[in-house]
Amino acid sequence: MDKIQFLTFKDQAIKGSFWTLIDLLFNKAIFYISTIILARVLGPREFGLIGMITIFIAIGNSLIEGGLTTSLLRMRNPTKKDFSTVFFINIVVSIFVYLVIFWVAPSISIFYEEPQLTEVIRVYATGFIIVAFKSVHVVRLTVKLQFKNITLFNLPGNIIASTVSIYLAYHGYGVWSLVVLFILNQLISTFIFWIGAKWKPSFLIDGKSAKKHFNFGYKLMISSQLNILYDNINNILIGKFFSARSLGYYERAYTLNSYPTSIFSSILNKVTLPLLAKIKNDERLLIDLFYKVLRIIVFSSYLLCGILFLISEELIYLLLGKDWQESILIFKILVFSFMLYPIHTFNINILNLFGRSDLFLKIEVLKKIIAIFVIVVALTFGILGLVWGNVIISFFSLIINIYAASKVLKFKMKEALKIIVTNSIVLIVAILLNFIIIDKFINTNDLLQAIFKICVFLIVSIFIMEKIKLKSYYFVKAYLKRMIYDTSS
Repeated sequence: MDKIQFLTFKDQAIKGSFWTLIDLLFNKAIFYISTIILARVLGPREFGLIGMITIFIAIGNSLIEGGLTTSLLRMRNPTKKDFSTVFFINIVVSIFVYLVIFWVAPSISIFYEEPQLTEVIRVYATGFIIVAFKSVHVVRLTVKLQFKNITLFNLPGNIIASTVSIYLAYHGYGVWSLVVLFILNQLISTFIFWIGAKWKPSFLIDGKSAKKHFNFGYKLMISSQLNILYDNINNILIGKFFSARSLGYYERAYTLNSYPTSIFSSILNKVTLPLLAKIKNDERLLIDLFYKVLRIIVFSSYLLCGILFLISEELIYLLLGKDWQESILIFKILVFSFMLYPIHTFNINILNLFGRSDLFLKIEVLKKIIAIFVIVVALTFGILGLVWGNVIISFFSLIINIYAASKVLKFKMKEALKIIVTNSIVLIVAILLNFIIIDKFINTNDLLQAIFKICVFLIVSIFIMEKIKLKSYYFVKAYLKRMIYDTSS
């Protein structure tokens, strides 16, 4: 691929990242704000109930998707036959998965000793079928880098569903307001994607196409199941051995942490994978781009998580209220785990790019073996032990993911770790200096205190990065300037 052609794709990626950012800021922000309002109205127990069934919903969604949509994304030019085949497979599997969930719902309720869960999970799981009807439409627009349409199509469902769920919460519907938030959003957005995407599947399932996508996707699906089990193991253990209220505290701390990192990782997935796919045959260009993107990811993630760590107390009080005080320490600890998540995502994308789902599966099995050992030990230390276990597992996973990606792309693992360690030192120093400075000023207003902490942290961080001439800092500055220029022209 020549340089001019690459720059064209680069421009598309920059514009795509802008619209993806708008999508996530508007749509996820609406959902995020609505759940904050709902948390103030409902309390920890209702969120704990939803947290108990999260793993079963996630497993169902993973079985339905089966890695097939990821297989479509990695293709240079997927055909209509490919899209249609994946669409109908998703529909058939979604109906089967829903019937299974409907059947096992009473057993889930008995396991948690929460009778209300039977009906909750049966209604919530109808979302499987709804999502299956729009997933390929979303992928098709993503492949075409039509992120603007995705943004506009998602918006109405979020607004309407959030409004209705808040109304229901204020009128005493409890946990059902959370169920409606999900189901109604999916119904409306699916309808809009069908109308606006201007694509209808052909009534066919091509055997060769199905086999091609399944051979790649089933390994990702198995890996996804392992990830889901791990990601939700704390929910299961806390829900079973402690209480729905305790799980509610953990769930809100987890969600507040995951929101900014999930925005970042979603942008990363949607923009970098199609871009990298265009230059995958140019090894030198690909490795050079890998280091540049890694610097941007590490810098942005660390800066964001540093802010979240410093304002955790004020954030919980401002957003959720004093009743959620027990979430503060959990939130602080989880920051150290989530700050590595975008780096995990980027390295895993390298494996997906080259179709190495076999290697992906192997490292996921290895990471989960380590995770099981850590969790068994951590459980003896209670809820906080489990949370610290997340951090330990995340650091082990980071090393494994980078090692696997380096074997596929042939970049220097030492160089990648150097980027991460350098930024880590800057983050730690900036946080420590922030504590020293903030300690001299005490303000009883949570909002003013949070703003002051953020300003001090940013000033200190920029000062350090300018002094040591941190490459990541200058890459981000250049990227933001280019994004502003392109979107304004």
